[in-house]
Amino acid sequence: MFRKFIIWLAIFFVATIAVYIAVLAGTTTAWNFLGVQDRDGGGSMALAFIIGPAIALPAGAIIAFIAKHFIDDRRASQNISTADNRRRDLRAFAILGAVAGGYIATYYLVRLGFWFASPISLSSYWVILLISWLPTTLGLAGAAATASWVARRTRVNRDRPNGHAESVEERRLRP
Repeated sequence: MFRKFIIWLAIFFVATIAVYIAVLAGTTTAWNFLGVQDRDGGGSMALAFIIGPAIALPAGAIIAFIAKHFIDDRRASQNISTADNRRRDLRAFAILGAVAGGYIATYYLVRLGFWFASPISLSSYWVILLISWLPTTLGLAGAAATASWVARRTRVNRDRPNGHAESVEERRLRP
């Protein structure tokens, strides 16, 4: 379930971006050949912010819907255990939640730190660049760290009969 959702979402994003680029490139090429002059930029803004997304979003959804049926047909022909799928999907959702939670927590903790150190002098471009990118960069690092931690805590050990990783007590008893 999770894998199909991620594949469907990826197809939607790629198809939407491809259609958007095709609409923009096709229209500007047609304008060039037809000699259309957009002196104030209103046509280009309408194309980029209204017409392009209005065509690209439904087209991306339609392409993803069609691709979903191809994926479902291919998956139906494969024989996969539902218990393994459920365990793998729950693990994937836990990792995805850890990524979101880790990013949000780290981002706002860095912003809170900037708030406490508020009289920062914006003396140069590099200080402003550091202040603007540090929350995002550390947020991504926090997301990676929490995802790694959850992935290690929820890994499935295929050698064990119950499929779970070793507990702390079992590690202590191991020679």
